[in-house]
Amino acid sequence: MTLDSKVSLANELEISEFELSKYIFRADYLYKRFSIPKKSGGQRHISAPSRELKRIQKWISTNLLKSQPVHEACTGYRVGMSIVDNAQPHVGKDFVLNADIEDFFPSINIDRVNSLFESLGYEQKFAGYLSRLCTHDELLPQGAPTSPDLANLICKSLDERLSEFCLQRNWSYTRYCDDITVSGNGHISRSEIDAICKIISSEGFKVNDRKLRVARKTTQQRVTGLVVNERVNLPRRERRRVRAMIHRKETSGVTSKSALNKIHGHVAFAKMVALGLDTGE
Repeated sequence: MTLDSKVSLANELEISEFELSKYIFRADYLYKRFSIPKKSGGQRHISAPSRELKRIQKWISTNLLKSQPVHEACTGYRVGMSIVDNAQPHVGKDFVLNADIEDFFPSINIDRVNSLFESLGYEQKFAGYLSRLCTHDELLPQGAPTSPDLANLICKSLDERLSEFCLQRNWSYTRYCDDITVSGNGHISRSEIDAICKIISSEGFKVNDRKLRVARKTTQQRVTGLVVNERVNLPRRERRRVRAMIHRKETSGVTSKSALNKIHGHVAFAKMVALGLDTGE
């Protein structure tokens, strides 16, 4: 597949060049904006593309982006990987540092997206077309199917630098979307924490200071919501919740399809996270 013009892309998408031009140059008007509450408080702002623009973005993601290699420390939005894979390298460490990138997707502007497409071999003008199709108001939108893949590829430099920083100290590093985790044995100094934050900021991102924390092994250590002190496991409250759901199912005879699906989903997730968890099944 040779893509180097609007005509060739339109042919692959099975639409006319005129229609494709409409999506390229009017993409900013083809989003619906809304907000949803975050678990940690505040609002997450979503920019959802129209049905046809979303179809185009899915095609770009599937055919142009997913085949590109990302850094091995990147665990989010990767086929066959989960938050368990993200947590596993940090089990049993003396310290776990959690850092959150603030406004992750919108931190990536159209120039960085354009540079990425050019680095993948697309000539400047065509890379510009692809970038317009994947951005909203010249930023990476939370809600577009291309955003996770583009962000992971753009973060390759960040992942390389933080991995090297940690490798020199025999520490572990992973990134799950905007969640950065560093862990190791011994002590992490204030200057080393500052150095990690400096690397993140020099790559064009901002650390959310409210979510920057270091957990010692004498306290509960969590990575993407999972406990990693001795092994990867669900927090105790979540394990109790799963057992309570199973108990209600067995004693009250839950028959609603949606309720059963919810219970089965929680049980399956619990088993995936912690093999041997006593779920009663």
